Amino acid sequence: MTPMNRAFQETLFESILSFNSDDFKRLVVDLHNYPDNLVNDFLFAENNFYTTQSIKLAIDALIHPKTIIGPNILKSISRLLSNVR
Repeated sequence: MTPMNRAFQETLFESILSFNSDDFKRLVVDLHNYPDNLVNDFLFAENNFYTTQSIKLAIDALIHPKTIIGPNILKSISRLLSNVR
């Protein structure tokens, strides 16, 4: 598991701990909007965050801050960068 995958999974699962039923519904809708292979990569920590697809995900997160996945990707990047320093 790469450090970015670890950071993403940690932030997503920390968020899930505070979810209500509407949040879970939003998560399912968000996951439905991504390609199946990307969802599998998220779940099994095999996503390569060092690709153009990851840049698109980060941009999408900035454009759509009300999604579940997007803000967690941004939190992951922030967490990873803060640990690097």
